[in-house]
Amino acid sequence: MDKYLIISKKASSSKRTIQEVDDDTADDIGSNQNIETPEHTSLETLQKSYLFNGQFFTIIHCDGLKLIAQCKNCSKVIHGQKMSTGNFLSHLKHKHKVLLHQVEEARSNAKLSNKTNVFTRPTKKLTKQQINKVVFDYIIDEMKPLVTCEKPSFQKLIMELSGITDTALLPNRKQLASDLKERYTTYKITLSELVKKHLYICITADIWTANNKSFMGMTCHFIDNESYASRHSYVLGCRRMKGTHDFLNIAKVITEIMETYNLNNSKITHIVTDNATNFGKCFQQSNEYDVGNFNIDDSDTECAIDYDHDSEIITRWNSKYDATQKVLLHKKKLDIIFDVLKLNKLKPNEWLFLEEYCLLLKPLSNSLDKLQGEKNSYLGYVAPTLIVLRKLLIQSSNVKYCKPLASALISSLEKRFNYIYDLSNAKSKNFIVASISHPKFKMSWVPVRYISLCKELFLNECNIFKDENSISESASDNADSDTSDEFYSNLTGHLTTFFHPPAQDSDSAEIDTSVSNTAGVEALTYLNSKKKELMSLNDVPIVKQVFLKYNTTLPSSAPVERLFSKAIQVLTPRRNRLSDDVFEMLLCCKSTE
Repeated sequence: MDKYLIISKKASSSKRTIQEVDDDTADDIGSNQNIETPEHTSLETLQKSYLFNGQFFTIIHCDGLKLIAQCKNCSKVIHGQKMSTGNFLSHLKHKHKVLLHQVEEARSNAKLSNKTNVFTRPTKKLTKQQINKVVFDYIIDEMKPLVTCEKPSFQKLIMELSGITDTALLPNRKQLASDLKERYTTYKITLSELVKKHLYICITADIWTANNKSFMGMTCHFIDNESYASRHSYVLGCRRMKGTHDFLNIAKVITEIMETYNLNNSKITHIVTDNATNFGKCFQQSNEYDVGNFNIDDSDTECAIDYDHDSEIITRWNSKYDATQKVLLHKKKLDIIFDVLKLNKLKPNEWLFLEEYCLLLKPLSNSLDKLQGEKNSYLGYVAPTLIVLRKLLIQSSNVKYCKPLASALISSLEKRFNYIYDLSNAKSKNFIVASISHPKFKMSWVPVRYISLCKELFLNECNIFKDENSISESASDNADSDTSDEFYSNLTGHLTTFFHPPAQDSDSAEIDTSVSNTAGVEALTYLNSKKKELMSLNDVPIVKQVFLKYNTTLPSSAPVERLFSKAIQVLTPRRNRLSDDVFEMLLCCKSTE
């Protein structure tokens, strides 16, 4: 019984006793059978444990985690805790050594009894409907084939766990297929009703290929009209595309999916895709998808911020940056490993190169993470994020080894997003209004030379809503959960240095307060307010409608890429006989909120 041995160690100035008790007994009460949380363990449960069932100790008092018990052999009262039996076992070891073999025997019997109870069938049997639901939910959640329910090993597992003996109670593949159709039908009806209630909806779309088949994936996103604390996202479909990926075929499939949910084109703010030419041509050739004020004649009009997903630049850059950060974090340990493995160490200039690389890529990585968000990411984040990114890159460009990389990043940003850095461009309107209508930014991000232009665009947009009577009020909201104030603090300061000649006088840049119409007064009240929470929009209903119209749009099509990550787990090479309809139904049911 050396597991109960107490070892005493003498220090230089004091003595301390260390109790070494076996892991199986030190932190349990009678091996913790039927005990979930010690502080809520009932007295009845404690009395069933091998130490406190009356053979060795009798419980006197039990309060919270405290436990007081009396020894049955010497009547001594022992104080301990529910979550540790150390004091009680130590008493037996010191005072009743002859009982240790009985303690070990009782402990072994308790463990054996506990294991036996695991395989005891439940006394309450489940109904056929309950079993069907449990099996169906498992297959959908784990993305298993429907035929799983007919496999002997799976049927045996369900029968053992549920306590049934009649195989007729077990679901078969036809029953699950019927349940799948029913749940998918319910999903379509529910989503159609939700779409009908909302004025502004954003769609993301992309094409995915697997097992020599192509699918059009589409998701929809909207902000609740009553409570816009978070964004709601749903899968519209992942439908088979037959033939070439030309603009006509793309338009056809998009139309079919939208008609499935009675999705009106007038509700769509943007269809966000990558910048592939076939998508660009699709929206350019067909005016069917041009909505409201978003009719801008350009190949990538419908893409809020269109990354080229085919080249996987985002994933590669972020992955390399994260890996390089880890290398620098463990620099000293790597030197030791190089010595042990007798490898050449990195030279000082090589370490400096890695440090400069991370210095330049850190703001880019942070920007990509912010713009690829879903729940708390809005179109209004695009312009401030890109402006801060360019500013940080310029500030960090004074490097020794990575100067060409800094120059390439800055020039690429200016070329790709010229309409963000030149706000007089017609394509800038959506981004300007979206950012100003977001309480987090308002006018703080706007370079001084563009303040008058941006303010006029925002006021004009507010005027569009001034005569509308159906403005929802008294909406509740939580504060914006984005904790990126440190990143956007770079908006303050002399932004204009990087965009244009020295700014005008501060007096000429002040917001004009001479506007007399209702919408203008409300817009200026909003701009002058220091509140940055989304809930502040409740005080300015017209601005709130502008926010919903422009910020329902997501900055990127990352959500549909996440849909494909789930799809690849369903459409595996071994399931190449899975029908297209069943595949889409499985994916929609799996992706419900």
